[in-house]
Amino acid sequence: MVVASAEDYLPAFFGGVLIGISASLNLLLMGRITGLSGIFNSLYNLDIAGGFYWKYAFFSGLISSSLALYYASDEGTFTNGTFTITFFDKNGSNELHIVGWVIGGFCVGFGTKLGNGCTSGHGICGLPRFSI
Repeated sequence: MVVASAEDYLPAFFGGVLIGISASLNLLLMGRITGLSGIFNSLYNLDIAGGFYWKYAFFSGLISSSLALYYASDEGTFTNGTFTITFFDKNGSNELHIVGWVIGGFCVGFGTKLGNGCTSGHGICGLPRFSI
């Protein structure tokens, strides 16, 4: 039997809340849907007319905030004496060779293009809008 504690659920809970808030703010303030595959595709194609600059700022903030969280903590781990929250998997990421990361990246990119978007656009932004 697996016994789960608060430290197992807190990172996912806070991450989900932050993703929901950021996607909602992007829709309310910019009128844009936060689909990460579409944002990345616009950056990759240097689509200036398609809102390149706000997408660049969004994607840069996504990367830099992750790095800031990693370096502000003890390599992705916060401990307050009662429990420990780990935001980054230090063990699992070291087992895969760089070739595996590249192949995995291409597979994910191909899958999101094949499915006309990723879960951030369809699930997080599409479901609340009752999008088909």
